[in-house]
Amino acid sequence: MNSPKILKLILLALAVSAVVACGTTASTDGVESSPTVAATAPPAPPPPSSTQTQAPAPPTQTRAPAPPPPAAPRVAPRAEPPTPPPPEPVTVTLPAGTAIDVAFLDSVASNESQVGDPVRLRVINDIRHDGVAAIPAGSVVSGTVTEAVGLDKKIGGRARIGLEFHTLELTSGRTAAIHTTFSEQGKSETKKDAATIGGATAGGALLGRIIDQENKDNGLLIGAVVGAAAGTAIAAKTEGKEIVITSGTEVSLQLDQPAHITITP
Repeated sequence: MNSPKILKLILLALAVSAVVACGTTASTDGVESSPTVAATAPPAPPPPSSTQTQAPAPPTQTRAPAPPPPAAPRVAPRAEPPTPPPPEPVTVTLPAGTAIDVAFLDSVASNESQVGDPVRLRVINDIRHDGVAAIPAGSVVSGTVTEAVGLDKKIGGRARIGLEFHTLELTSGRTAAIHTTFSEQGKSETKKDAATIGGATAGGALLGRIIDQENKDNGLLIGAVVGAAAGTAIAAKTEGKEIVITSGTEVSLQLDQPAHITITP
């Protein structure tokens, strides 16, 4: 009884093995035949190249530039009037006695200045003549020291300073010859001393008449000499003052003679 069952099982196993074997062969045949099918298929189109020329963009419409505005009509330049020639120089004559207000640019002193030292003055105000500024303010007057006497040079005398001016330099640079002087004497001794000097001289004259009554002229001469000597001795006891004119001191001069000055109006 067991042998037929065993046989059936063996036959069933063989049948299953045969079915499995057939399925494997069919699968292998399907794989090998796929290249043939692929070879007969048409080739796929190549991908688009990055360097392929793209279609040109449609042209951009540009607006034509507006025409420039018409040029303004050219006007001929107006002719300038000719420049008038410069005025001709004229000569102005200032009469003698014309006053000129000036200020010292250099200092002078009776006990320090020497004869020949240069001295300069500056004109303070315009000196006008016939409506024209003959000597403009700022012009310079030049001269020299002609006398300088200090108190130590003459006992009992007065200090003196003398100046002479001869050249005028205008602000335009032109020069002119002028002549004017300036002098100053130290303050006199006190009124008492002056009276003493005069009184001593008068007393000497009276003494001369007493000494020589017969020759009046001789006695008067002797008395005057004696009296003057007495007066000088008295004056020597009083101290005087030196003359010092500092820069900036203002004085007024007068022309000693006419001055011919050439100016440009």
